[in-house]
Amino acid sequence: MCPDGKLLASASRDDTVFLWDVSTRQRIDPPLKGYAVAFSPDGGTLASSTFNGTVLLWDLTTLEPLDPPLYSYYDEYMDHLVFSPDGYVLAADGRDGTILVWDVATHEQLSHAGSGHTANVTSLAYGIFGDIASGSEDTTIIWRDQTLHRHTATVSSLAFSPDGDFLASGSADKTVIVWDVSRWDEPALPESPLVGHAAPVTSVAFSADGEVLASGSADTTVILWDAWPTAAMNNPDPLTLDAATIQAWLTRACRIANRNLTHAEWAQYMGDEPYRKTCEQWEEGK
Repeated sequence: MCPDGKLLASASRDDTVFLWDVSTRQRIDPPLKGYAVAFSPDGGTLASSTFNGTVLLWDLTTLEPLDPPLYSYYDEYMDHLVFSPDGYVLAADGRDGTILVWDVATHEQLSHAGSGHTANVTSLAYGIFGDIASGSEDTTIIWRDQTLHRHTATVSSLAFSPDGDFLASGSADKTVIVWDVSRWDEPALPESPLVGHAAPVTSVAFSADGEVLASGSADTTVILWDAWPTAAMNNPDPLTLDAATIQAWLTRACRIANRNLTHAEWAQYMGDEPYRKTCEQWEEGK
């Protein structure tokens, strides 16, 4: 989906990409070429990978490819493409456990480096600070040179929350995990995954306000999760939160509940942390 919600792109294994006008539900011709797609953050460019190992950048005003293509040493398609938040960089997964990165303006390849995984990279996501997370068939997630272990099968999808504090991962083990990555040096390990799908999870995405997490599955269902309470309840050590983290949670809780939390709700989410008003502007109990 284009960032402004007006265009939808669908890619197929026959190496074609269709653009759809969301308001009219009509297809926009001509079809483009590609296997996997990604919209740029400004919505002006669509990237598509092709079966010959190149990536095409399409001008969505003219529906023409921008020359030259982005070249790689591959002679086969890449499954995942992702733009950096500023749109200056495009990353793609390598079939040999590597990650390729290009400069979108010059079309030059900036790097082709090992991801740290021991198997194919199967998912990529950029955080708001330009940090990239990768998931793999080796069941791990690598983020900021740290390896996150919890899934028991391929990590098929990754998504950062809009504020960059949480990373959601979907896996072929049928679960979703929400990681607290607000502390770069010490990502929080969740107590338990989110369980509800009967088949591998194929996609995860946060809502624009970060309050809802959607997960799609091969079981043909989509589950909507209340993202913040889930992440808060899964924090492994609520007794050691620093003041800045607690204040961030208070601000978010006030925005979600639009009232002060009750003492019971506070205990549920914050453990033994001394009670305080969630919304400073209101009296306790309101």
